[in-house]
Amino acid sequence: MNRNVLLAIPSYSPDDSGFQSPIGETYAYWEKIISYFLTKAETVEIHCWKDEKTAMNELSHFEEKAAAADDGDLIIFTVKKTPALSEFLVKSHLKNGRMKWFTVNLIRGGETVLHSGHWGTELAVYGLSEEDLSFITNKVPSETDFTWW
Repeated sequence: MNRNVLLAIPSYSPDDSGFQSPIGETYAYWEKIISYFLTKAETVEIHCWKDEKTAMNELSHFEEKAAAADDGDLIIFTVKKTPALSEFLVKSHLKNGRMKWFTVNLIRGGETVLHSGHWGTELAVYGLSEEDLSFITNKVPSETDFTWW
């Protein structure tokens, strides 16, 4: 199969900030999908807005393995995947019930395997296999919009 898909998780902006939250306020789908695709990644790239100080400070624990780049209003951390980082992503991705990071990219061999954008409400999966598709469709909310290319 090996196609690409963009998943738009049903979401809303709770406070007119532009911040997107999944309807139902749960990221259970994200935890499961990230856990699954972390097994296919070598590198993790995390984008934080400059005003998200707590998120950036937490990422500094992985500093010895991270490269940070300043891209205007964003700080982009590129970190080699480790068991500690994987656990951190899956278990510590929320602050006050909201996703901490604007973007998380999982990368293998220089190619993005999975892109999680807009605080986990948009997911793009590249080179999707039948097994990947079956896994994903059982984890995302039923109202999720799938766009293929």
